[in-house]
Amino acid sequence: MTNVLSVAAMRAAEENYARRHGGSTCDLMGAAGEGIYNAVNDATPSVFSREKRVAIVCGKGNNGGDGYALALQLHKRGIDTELFLLEYKFTSDSGYYFNLCKELGIQYRIIDGDVDFRDFDTIVDCIFGVGLRGAPDESVADIIRAINESGKYVISADINSGICGDSGIVETVAVKSNVTVAIGYSKPGHFLGSARDYIGKLVVADIGLQPVEKPYKLFEASDAAAVFPRRPHNSHKGTWGTAAIIGGSVKYSGAAKLANLAASSLASLKSGCGIARLVVPTSISHAVMPYLLESTLFPVLDKDGKIIFDEHAISEAISGTKSVAIGMGLGDNYEENYKILEYILTHHSGFIIIDADALNALAKHGAGILEKACGSVILTPHPAEFSRLCGMSVPDILRDPVKVAVDFAAKHKVTVLLKGTATVVASYTGDVYIVDRGCPGMATAGSGDVLAGIMAGVCAQSSPLFRDENFPAPAYIAAASAYIAGVAGELAEADTNPVSMTASDTVSHIGKAVSRVLSL
Repeated sequence: MTNVLSVAAMRAAEENYARRHGGSTCDLMGAAGEGIYNAVNDATPSVFSREKRVAIVCGKGNNGGDGYALALQLHKRGIDTELFLLEYKFTSDSGYYFNLCKELGIQYRIIDGDVDFRDFDTIVDCIFGVGLRGAPDESVADIIRAINESGKYVISADINSGICGDSGIVETVAVKSNVTVAIGYSKPGHFLGSARDYIGKLVVADIGLQPVEKPYKLFEASDAAAVFPRRPHNSHKGTWGTAAIIGGSVKYSGAAKLANLAASSLASLKSGCGIARLVVPTSISHAVMPYLLESTLFPVLDKDGKIIFDEHAISEAISGTKSVAIGMGLGDNYEENYKILEYILTHHSGFIIIDADALNALAKHGAGILEKACGSVILTPHPAEFSRLCGMSVPDILRDPVKVAVDFAAKHKVTVLLKGTATVVASYTGDVYIVDRGCPGMATAGSGDVLAGIMAGVCAQSSPLFRDENFPAPAYIAAASAYIAGVAGELAEADTNPVSMTASDTVSHIGKAVSRVLSL
């Protein structure tokens, strides 16, 4: 895992550095300039060369100062560099480096009106960095558009100007880069929101800054591999646990819907559990059966094609299971859904994954029941479901998805997996994982069902690994599951295309995704 710092955590680290260095962060700015040069040179060695002209576009804040510090690095290597200033204004640190540039005769101009980059090969964006809040004003927006329309190789320092450092939101316009150099640490905004559409290659420049607040973690392949135990030759299906998948209703009895439901249980098997038990209304069980190959069908009492609460039936359905995933296609009988969910929460001591219509039932009747759970609870909402659950608007959630997820998880002692361009997983212990895997082709019906199935399977077969109560097992497993789902989706999209891809394509690539993770 690599560390990810929020904007506030990054500032806290800088302030701590300043306290230990006589109140100054000037050396950090110099390190940032050198770090940007080294990171770009390592990633694309030909970009900074004596044959190329470099334009550095600098704002009035410290991101502009990073640009001046970079200009010094380029100048001493004989690289033709010119500074484009939005304003003739500086912070104390940036002013120091700008004056050094002036003393060395590095050319600069103050942008007044249209800007022309035709004579340059490379443009470095040092306009805002993580300091932006809201939309840039129109004059700056015009400069950003000029950068994007220039056709030149573009590098952004810290984060592309126009992208929020915490949310990845682009209010109006943002720089599209070939390379973005995160200074010190990557930020949530590099992965969330619209960031992927603007950031090309992301690299990190180490400037020797130490975090003072608990960092978030970017989940990686080697981390996902940890949830798959070594399999001894004398193991059997019972060794690897049973996962129950509870869902389905007459409303979701079309062929595609049933296939998605079956795919959820198959995803559990492909991600490692020994037995997948698909729990559905009796009235649609005959329709589901043709889609089941390896999973076990468990019909339960229903009314009008929707499962109703029957204590004996639900008790039998979850008996002997290590994990239960509930909600996929369950329908809108929220009274009965809530009764079922309440029973599972208060009687199942394993992993409980709450998705889709079970989340809606929880939102309708209140999340307080979560605090009575005797098992490990993982909620898997998309932003609209989370909005209903926490009472915040979707835009407010997306403005700071990590904080919203962390706050809800802490309040209710659960794990929250908040879906999006990147997945945010927040534990009630304060641990946060960001999973930057997945693809546009996964924006299709049933992808959430597949993720829930993968998670149920991983939970069922990996539970013996997580006996240490200090280890945030549910959050770690949720992040690993999202990672596997994302890689499987990427592999599926590579074999199909983002337009035609379906959830079943993702399921068919889970095995390859697990192989890829285990091979690293």
